[in-house]
Amino acid sequence: MAETTLAPRQLAASPAPLAAGSRAHALPPEVAHALLLAGLALVVFAHGFLHDFTNWDDHAYIVENPTIRELSWQTLARAFGGFHVLNYNPLHILSYALDHAVWGLEPAGFFLSNLVLHATAGVLVYLIALWFVATRGAAFFAAALFVVHPTRVESVVWLSQRKDVLSACFVLASLLAYLHGVRASSPARRRALAIVAWSLFVLACLAKSQVVAFPLLLVAVDSSQRRPLARALPGKLPYLAVSVVFALVTLAAHEGGAQHGIEFPDCITAPLAAVSIYAAHLAWPVGLSPYYDLRPEDFASAPRVAAGALLTVVALVVAWRSWQRERVLLVAVACFVAFTLPVLGIVRINVQVADRYLYLAIAGAAILLARAGSGLRVPRRTKALAAGALVATLSVATIAYVPVFRNSVSLWRHVLERAPGCSLAHSNLGHHYLGAGRYDLAIAHYDADLAARPIFETSLLGRALLHEHAGELRAAEALLRHTVELQPESDRARAMLEEFVARHARRALTSPRRPRRRPPPPRSRSRARSCRAGGGRRSGSSATTRGRRSDRRR
Repeated sequence: MAETTLAPRQLAASPAPLAAGSRAHALPPEVAHALLLAGLALVVFAHGFLHDFTNWDDHAYIVENPTIRELSWQTLARAFGGFHVLNYNPLHILSYALDHAVWGLEPAGFFLSNLVLHATAGVLVYLIALWFVATRGAAFFAAALFVVHPTRVESVVWLSQRKDVLSACFVLASLLAYLHGVRASSPARRRALAIVAWSLFVLACLAKSQVVAFPLLLVAVDSSQRRPLARALPGKLPYLAVSVVFALVTLAAHEGGAQHGIEFPDCITAPLAAVSIYAAHLAWPVGLSPYYDLRPEDFASAPRVAAGALLTVVALVVAWRSWQRERVLLVAVACFVAFTLPVLGIVRINVQVADRYLYLAIAGAAILLARAGSGLRVPRRTKALAAGALVATLSVATIAYVPVFRNSVSLWRHVLERAPGCSLAHSNLGHHYLGAGRYDLAIAHYDADLAARPIFETSLLGRALLHEHAGELRAAEALLRHTVELQPESDRARAMLEEFVARHARRALTSPRRPRRRPPPPRSRSRARSCRAGGGRRSGSSATTRGRRSDRRR
């Protein structure tokens, strides 16, 4: 028998009976569950307070970013007026400025903000789940899965991925406001909540543009609430306008980092392969890595493409069949599609598969699993034990994965354990060891990278710095010029070459020089012959001259 979908206020109308002595002191169930979710997030991710900045975007976003050094109108203008690391995410940058004003460059302070935002997102998932499941316990189970799943680690612990948790808070709050607006009794309240939901969606896009397909989820939510599409679709036009604007801005920001040419059949096979990879990571989160060294041929793998196609067909068929029933599955499928569509590989970017892309997509799957579990005809105690065992197992896996992000060495060594030939890992380890003065290790990793990617700019420049440190200036300059020839569009390579030439030109001008002895003027051959021929006369004349000098002295 199908369960009915209850709104939060309907759940609150029939609270569980309380003992007379404890009724006055008991916390509301929603507050108690929110505190439990926050405590769960703290326990699972506590190791993050011991972490340091890594050399994977942390320096570009935080350590060496002059924009976050002060809170001023100039900071606001810089954040909203330009791109940052091939992205347009001004709220993401401003959040770092706030952290820097409070903590300076203390990594633990930045991580605390990430953790608070993640816990807030978990509470919002709990409040949203109350609209789609029958009990508060099932909603708590869905939110707990969202909080502790190992695919959360990259978004929470990697400080550069603040944009994931920040945009999630805004877009989940937008969805919650939209749900309340759908059920609002008065037109004025409905309009006010619609404005709030749209404004929160704009803020989510300003934090990370991956949420631009959010209107698809709203259409599915309208369907689950039995709203006629003819009435619901016009209200999505303001959302669609925002999505188009931020999609165009994102493509402009990725100019040079994205491959805009969509070729057939890559535009079909790559998304299907990505779907199969993501489904595997959600269902069996073992062997996760911060970076997956996948090549184009990996996305053309027949088993992956076939698995992705099968999963897509099954999801569409089941979602269509649920259209006539409760339509919760339709919402779960729409949630996954809406939050992964921009990164499924239709437009290729530098990183095509990453666990952080699943941060929001897992919310729908967690709610669906909680809904299915609450409908099982088994004793409540058995369901509670099974749910607790699953949450505990995922928590242990997450706790074990968190230390991978402790520093640059632990991060890239873990990547090399999963993909021994990963060029990016070798390059970034080379940079780390170069800065630490471990030049032998830096050379080994740079050479390993250049063996696979002979034209990779970052390792070529690092190798040039090592030549300069060793005093091999000609080799350093030659390598810098070679890099500029290979990458003529690289401002970084050209700037390093100019700085190198200027630096050593100044050294040549300012270094103390020893006085050089003048060589004697060359004698002409005719004069030399005359000297040899008339040697006696020269001797006599010289003696006469010495005599005159002695007469003058007297």
